[in-house]
Amino acid sequence: MPGIDDLAALVVRRCYERLEAGAIVSAHDVVALLKLAREIEHDAARQDAGNDARWQATLREVLWLARSHLGEGWPAFAADMRASTGLAAMWGPPPHTRAGDGKSR
Repeated sequence: MPGIDDLAALVVRRCYERLEAGAIVSAHDVVALLKLAREIEHDAARQDAGNDARWQATLREVLWLARSHLGEGWPAFAADMRASTGLAAMWGPPPHTRAGDGKSR
């Protein structure tokens, strides 16, 4: 079943076909196309935000599982995680911790 992206592509293609054939595209058509494009962008942004939130929640769960299994090895593992620039760029800044105890507030 075609999605909204397919519909938008079809609308744009038909608009260009009309222009190439010498037809006049009305202001109403242009406004409708711009509204459709804006709605598609908003839907994509909402979907991306949902994917980011799910990814972060999953990664937090993996870290809690690792902590429960690593025991005494957890501090070294956590230090390596914090030192990873790739993870920092993907996951964002670490949560604030209380001075000295290493536990999240």
